[in-house]
Amino acid sequence: MGNARPRPLDFLVVGSDISSLTAALGLRRQGHRIRIFESAGHLQGTFGPVFITPNSHEFLLKLGVSPKTIGARPMEVLTVLDSEGAVRRSMDLTQIEPGQSRWMVSARHSLREELEKRSTQTDGLGIPVTLERSKKVISLDTYTATVTLDDGTTVSSDSVLGGDDTIMVPWHFDDGDVIGQIDSATRAFAFSTKWRNIQQNHDTKSFATQGHMIVWMGDDRRLIMYPHTGKSPADIYKGFGPGVRSLLRLIDDTSLKRWTIPGRRGIKRWTKGRMAILGSPSLLMLPSDDGVEDAASLVALFGNDTAKETIYARLALYEQSCDERLQKSLEYSNQISPDIGKPGLEILEGSHFSNWISSDNTHNIPKHGVKLHALSRPGSTYLRQPVHFGPMPSPRQNHLGQPIPSHDSKFTTFSIRFETSASYLEPLFPTSSFSFQSPDTAVQATWICTELDNMAWLGGTGYRLCGLWIHGVQYTKRDGSRLYGSLIPILFENLIDPILTGREELGMPKLFCDIDISRTLSETVISCSSRGFKFANFSLQQPSGDYMRKINLQQEEKTQKSSEKAIHSQILRDDGHFIYRYIPAVGQPGLADAEYAVFLETSTEKTPRIVETETPFNIRATKVEVLGGDWQRLPTLHHITAVLAEIPIHRVLDARMGEGRGVDDFSHARRIE
Repeated sequence: MGNARPRPLDFLVVGSDISSLTAALGLRRQGHRIRIFESAGHLQGTFGPVFITPNSHEFLLKLGVSPKTIGARPMEVLTVLDSEGAVRRSMDLTQIEPGQSRWMVSARHSLREELEKRSTQTDGLGIPVTLERSKKVISLDTYTATVTLDDGTTVSSDSVLGGDDTIMVPWHFDDGDVIGQIDSATRAFAFSTKWRNIQQNHDTKSFATQGHMIVWMGDDRRLIMYPHTGKSPADIYKGFGPGVRSLLRLIDDTSLKRWTIPGRRGIKRWTKGRMAILGSPSLLMLPSDDGVEDAASLVALFGNDTAKETIYARLALYEQSCDERLQKSLEYSNQISPDIGKPGLEILEGSHFSNWISSDNTHNIPKHGVKLHALSRPGSTYLRQPVHFGPMPSPRQNHLGQPIPSHDSKFTTFSIRFETSASYLEPLFPTSSFSFQSPDTAVQATWICTELDNMAWLGGTGYRLCGLWIHGVQYTKRDGSRLYGSLIPILFENLIDPILTGREELGMPKLFCDIDISRTLSETVISCSSRGFKFANFSLQQPSGDYMRKINLQQEEKTQKSSEKAIHSQILRDDGHFIYRYIPAVGQPGLADAEYAVFLETSTEKTPRIVETETPFNIRATKVEVLGGDWQRLPTLHHITAVLAEIPIHRVLDARMGEGRGVDDFSHARRIE
């Protein structure tokens, strides 16, 4: 099966405003399919400028859209004046932090046209966006992500997106959960006038400086976006200086734009079912980026590895991201509202807002939210050190906590099963709950060396392992019931990644060493070494011809019979593997933060192990040599190798090689009690 990836998602987008096109372009580059329905037959609603915040600028550049190439001009200075025109604060916007993008202002139609061109062009990353004009959406089922067009056609998808100025705004509210809307004429408006009029007016010409953004702040209101009580702008700001009053008299009344905005507590819902709202330019009394930051948040949450079943969870993260950003912005807006006298509202410190909007990153934070969400799902995701970066890839999960198929992973396993004395192995039992199933002094164990390849979680590569399995072990629970299997006291591997994942996620007794496998037509030699010292050597001889094969078969039958006789013909149960997890307590030698037995039951393995070829070796010629070394040559392994070297091999019972496909991830490992 390989490392199967989720198919691209299908998105329907209602409307083709800046936020919708930004999201469409971003999702296209993530590999998804997007279809836009625009009710108008031609470009409209593109009047006026759009402010491109540093965050929006950064995201647009990631999409291949350079504001500078479409005529956008950088904002060079932000000047904050009081109502009389005295400078309260001036910020040089050209002095940006390393890696931070510039504040820009662009003609709305220029940005929109560039986004449409980039989204629909046939070259570039992803599948071109389909933009269908004169297609009006008249109804929407948010839970099936199905839209109905005015010609009666229904179209279904995985998710639906739309701007907050589209006809579907009322649909995102549940019954009884409709937010209180307020007539925008009493709260905020925007206007425009010709630049030359400002330059030619004696009182306003000082304001006509390219690249400067000027904000007049009174005790309870500011220019650009400000509360409105039904009076004209000139009446509202009659207490301001003569320059402001003259500027307001130049307003072209036909350019006045009014809209409905939400109340002080903000929007309650940004999503419903599989639908999400993009863009909130009318929500704040602040310069707007026309929803580019909303689009950035959404795109960050829908990468090319997004599974359909995670849409609800990702939209919930999107809603959380939008709400947090909105509430912070409303906090600043409320501080300059007519309700400033009410308890809990403080006078706005302009630098706070400027610093916040320049430092917030709406693309990276939602991406981190995906990781946090993966961690919050009980029983679905492993977290290990370093925890600061979210889920870590392992055989059991990718970086988002999703399982990784391993049916096509390859294995070549060499095994040497031998008979030894129980007295040498019993000291390796970690607690008295472990014991041998048989009271006999002769027990069995196996050295297993495996070479793995085509491991999806390792990018198609693999590694080698070599360990000891002690057979015929039982674990007696506190209630008297028992489990039966083989105990793994030590497992050497030659790659650090599986060592860390196995130790931290499963409790495997893994350590690092170099493992070399040398194969010829007549012999396979496996060696384990550390720091240049070879402490284990396994030699397996190929049988020579039919005669040797016959001898080996006879020997195997004889060995099996004598082995069964040695344990009084008792059939040893082997239902899985035992391991023992131990995590030392910090600063408390001898104490453990975690200490318990783990069982990997064979019958619950998720990936079938398919042996395609099997080759027996000459058990008479099979050799096992383990050297203990000393603390000088094996400073971190001597205490282990010294014990392994003492384990006697009375006789080899079986030696063989198996090759095949299917490597289980051991996600079925369970704590015993």
